[in-house]
Amino acid sequence: MSTIQTIAENYQSFNPRAYLQNNYIPPRADFDNPGSVVPWKLRCLADACASGEIGGQLMVDIGTGPTVYQLLSAFELFKEVVLTDYLEVNRDEIRKWLRGETGTFDWGPYIKHVCNIEGKGLKDPRRGSGERGTCRRETQVGRYAGEIRTGMVGIGLVPLTAPN
Repeated sequence: MSTIQTIAENYQSFNPRAYLQNNYIPPRADFDNPGSVVPWKLRCLADACASGEIGGQLMVDIGTGPTVYQLLSAFELFKEVVLTDYLEVNRDEIRKWLRGETGTFDWGPYIKHVCNIEGKGLKDPRRGSGERGTCRRETQVGRYAGEIRTGMVGIGLVPLTAPN
């Protein structure tokens, strides 16, 4: 068996919930600690988006995984955001979040933190419907760059109806 096949098989047992619990709750996501890696990442992403050089019709996030923190500052800058990942379990986790299903990872503290960074405040702690509304599609990223084609990323493009 080739190394690529072995890696592909190992990824099939990836657990997005365990990944989120291990990497996106305190202490790594300690919003009160300026030295914590997650607030630092969110600040960098917010600064990049505030530069005025990012925006447009369509943003495609390659390798989204089960996370959306990396997109929070960009959602309002694009009319449509396409989330992509190779693994079905990651795309399923994102689909559940897009639909607002219970039991999904709580991105609320991230949304609140980004709103504070951006100076927008947060009137409604459930703000997230705007982010969910911008995500119109998710798709599987193919294993090879050659699978990226004009108008479509990878294979298995799945239109989603965003919640209102």
